[in-house]
Amino acid sequence: MFEGRGFIGIFGEWGSQQDTCSMVNVCAPCDRKGKAELWEEIGGLVSEQGGRWLLAGDFNAVRSVVERKGRLGETQDMEEFNQFVNGTGLIDVRLMNRKFTWYRPDGTSMSRLDRFLLSTDMSLLERDWIQVGVRRTISDHCAIILKSRDIDWGPKPFRVLDAWQQHPEYRDFVEDRWKNLQIEGWAAYKCKQKLKLLKEECKKWNSKVFGNVEVTFDNLVQQIEKLDKKSEEGGLNENETQLRRECFQELWDILQKREAVWKQKSRDNWIRLGDANTTFFHRSVHARRAQNGILGIFGKDEWVEEPNLVKKEAVRYFCKLFQNDQWSRLVMSGIPFRRISTT
Repeated sequence: MFEGRGFIGIFGEWGSQQDTCSMVNVCAPCDRKGKAELWEEIGGLVSEQGGRWLLAGDFNAVRSVVERKGRLGETQDMEEFNQFVNGTGLIDVRLMNRKFTWYRPDGTSMSRLDRFLLSTDMSLLERDWIQVGVRRTISDHCAIILKSRDIDWGPKPFRVLDAWQQHPEYRDFVEDRWKNLQIEGWAAYKCKQKLKLLKEECKKWNSKVFGNVEVTFDNLVQQIEKLDKKSEEGGLNENETQLRRECFQELWDILQKREAVWKQKSRDNWIRLGDANTTFFHRSVHARRAQNGILGIFGKDEWVEEPNLVKKEAVRYFCKLFQNDQWSRLVMSGIPFRRISTT
């Protein structure tokens, strides 16, 4: 266990792999100087210990003006809190069914002061993390619960990965498959069907030829480690030295492919400036998913989260939006309009 001014935490091990995991309960002070010292102390622990981190509690700070209502807080206070969150690589999980977690007794102001912050490694354990606000009673804070959900929303859209184009066989493969696909029908239909079939061919090619980047990476690292240990004990023969050299070359290619995949998913341009920090792209991907993901919608009378009900509600909304209402068309009679003759 460890503690400091404004927090208390525990170290432990997570799962069968016994990864280091730290959970911290935070109760930040009200003054800006005290919070700055707290961010610095916790940030130092996260950087020093590494592993998975989960921070929860009353941070006494907001990240943007939309998280506060009724009174304007200090802009510098928000900037310092955002610097702490971004600097430690923590992810702010989306809060559902509430906008605020603290309410002044007279109802004149409210803020989102309570939250969960997860490290990137922790966020990767589950597909969808959400925070749910619990009904408030006599306290001026409402409790929040961290939940994970794995919901099947149906087929995911197909995307061509930029990393595929780095493979020497990819362009020839696509041209060959496109020329050999024979579809009968009018032009637009033929194009649509060929794109549909080509998508399936690309999926097969990805699994067989391009391969799973992460699995290939792990296998290469293990093989290099075995050769390193053997070289430490008695040295490598010529074939093993050549194999080690080839493994390093293939590992370098895999790293470039992996960076390209995460760059495309994160939609960031930092890689163009030479930043090869894959952890940054992991964090960007999860931040974008948390921001853009649709976890539920307000239906006609209530909040809906179940996928089939969400889809039905969306169909109902757009059907109502685009339906033709009955209305009386304006008719002007008694006016001799000129007509175009047929002759």
